[in-house]
Amino acid sequence: MPHRVQPKLRVKPAGRGGRPPAGFNGEPTSKYPQLAARVPPATLESLRALAMHERRSMWRILVDAVEIYARRERQPTRQ
Repeated sequence: MPHRVQPKLRVKPAGRGGRPPAGFNGEPTSKYPQLAARVPPATLESLRALAMHERRSMWRILVDAVEIYARRERQPTRQ
């Protein structure tokens, strides 16, 4: 009678499965406050296209845009 070989069981490494948190410093984005804004369709399409082109999420593009805008507004005007 032939000897049967038992298949080896895979042992999962300790820790959580799934995707890692996508927020800043490893925070889950589900903990972030939500923002709803109405924008013209062309603006939304521009945001989507930019996000796809840069391979980044739309919220990260918006965060960068707000930071750049705030930095520009804080600079003294030169005349």
